[in-house]
Amino acid sequence: MINKIALVFCTIGLCIMLSCDSDKLPPQETLDCGTNDYTYDANVKAIIDATCAYTDCHVSGFSDGDFTNYAGMVSRLDNGKITERVLEKRDMPPDYADGPTVLSDEQIKIFTCWIQSGFPEN
Repeated sequence: MINKIALVFCTIGLCIMLSCDSDKLPPQETLDCGTNDYTYDANVKAIIDATCAYTDCHVSGFSDGDFTNYAGMVSRLDNGKITERVLEKRDMPPDYADGPTVLSDEQIKIFTCWIQSGFPEN
């Protein structure tokens, strides 16, 4: 009787573990960016200013980069950190941000198309 109970609990536990996929992200798809030529100056800076660059975060002197200017973002664009955090993990902006804590679908599209086109400044 004890073996049957143990088997039931093990089976339930295994089902729960296998069904938990919150750490898996949807596959990144290539967007059709059409003829849109997104640039940092024309499109991305406004998103950065509204969602990333606020007191003590991604401003001058911030240890993880000053995104208030293009030069401050380049190293994180080159090493893929912005792609990872904004487009793959989608944990930026963080839930403790002063402003919006989630990027809109349109903002995600702008970032994606901008990065896919080589992240031009202007």
